[in-house]
Amino acid sequence: MNLKLWAIISAIALLGIGTTVLLQKSHKKHIATIEDFKVCVMKNLFDCNQLKDETEKKNCQSADSYLSGLNSTACSNFSTFMQQSSQDDELNFNSYFQQCFLDQSVSQKVATLSSFYFNKIYIPVYKKCLGF
Repeated sequence: MNLKLWAIISAIALLGIGTTVLLQKSHKKHIATIEDFKVCVMKNLFDCNQLKDETEKKNCQSADSYLSGLNSTACSNFSTFMQQSSQDDELNFNSYFQQCFLDQSVSQKVATLSSFYFNKIYIPVYKKCLGF
């Protein structure tokens, strides 16, 4: 009887360990490469000029210009990294991308400039394409 009980307990323990390992592997976050990001951006392309409402178009363009003109140290580091990188390099190397484009103050400014841009361009491209 003790041998059967020992075998059952061992089998249950092994199943538990195996399940835990499989769950940890399936929850691992994908690390976006520069190529992954470019492909994702192409799937989420939107041009502010496609908007019919002139005010929203202008606001959208302001948000786009704001992001294009970021010049913090992190953005400078990201720009330098991009000039020296290959397609297979991690996009968020040393957290440059995140510190440049996903900084809380940047997110708030973009949301303030254009809610359309924030929801339809910024979130899908800058957050989701990175894997957040």
